[in-house]
Amino acid sequence: MAKLFFVISRFEFIETFTLPPTTAAGAPDHIDARHLQILFALAAEIHPRAALFVGCGDGFSASLFVAMLNAGFCEDIHLITVEGRATSVEGRKSEVEGIHEALARVRIPRRTHVYGCTPDRAPVIDADFILIATNDHLDAERAFSRKPVLIAIHDTHTFPLGDATKAEAHEAGALLRLHPDYTTFQDHKTRPDEYTERGLTVGLRTDRVDNDTISFARDLMSTDQIWWKHA
Repeated sequence: MAKLFFVISRFEFIETFTLPPTTAAGAPDHIDARHLQILFALAAEIHPRAALFVGCGDGFSASLFVAMLNAGFCEDIHLITVEGRATSVEGRKSEVEGIHEALARVRIPRRTHVYGCTPDRAPVIDADFILIATNDHLDAERAFSRKPVLIAIHDTHTFPLGDATKAEAHEAGALLRLHPDYTTFQDHKTRPDEYTERGLTVGLRTDRVDNDTISFARDLMSTDQIWWKHA
């Protein structure tokens, strides 16, 4: 359930949500808790009709979309994953187990759609909010063609840190930053006990949001303040 906590910004309050129990910031291969909270706050601003997660893993990051749906920030959520793939971290849930656990918290199940296939084989989804957590720049190009209000790409700074397996995610982030229709922000700061250095690039479609929303996104992406509570 969405909760309100004080934050220093142009708003007196912003929306937050409760993440599944894990380490404070998530696990090293999860999207960082800070970045998920940023995306939740932006969803509260833009209220997308449909939200799409490309590259859903073991359910930790999918909790963002469940919270968005339960809070009424969007009408439908769509999760694309390679169903049945085991996680690479010993002792962690499989994708199927983790996603089903996350979806068990959905209040309106008929508004949830899961696709157990690769992104190129999934149906075309007209989403206003798209999060990409794959290492394929083509996923970003497919997202651009749908002209969403918000596009977010994870792991856009892991390649410069020495992880050659994330080269295409780095390229996808660069493509988004160069896109003429989007105002973009990137956070890859190194923070104690967080994994934000891996990078998150967010693009807001300039003709679909106002200047206040752009300023809010800039504040969220640049602050070191913690405004949410850990589970």
